[in-house]
Amino acid sequence: MEWIVIIDLVIKVIRECLENRSREMVMTGLKSPGLAEAWALRSALRNTGLRGKELRSKTREGMELLHNMSDDEIDELIMEAEAPE
Repeated sequence: MEWIVIIDLVIKVIRECLENRSREMVMTGLKSPGLAEAWALRSALRNTGLRGKELRSKTREGMELLHNMSDDEIDELIMEAEAPE
């Protein structure tokens, strides 16, 4: 699975989170991703059919991606998620 696919999944997860949380809560979670963000990403990856070691590896890869993002990149992700599909 390419990193671009992971970004698309992250945007999908952000869209789902924005339905239940405020933008500020989502922004805070992305700036400091933790267990809730890992489980949301894992769930989205699992829905693509990933299982076992591959699921763990891609979840870890996605979390590393989030940890390494700048505030501006996070803001861009949220704006992308807020845009109509």
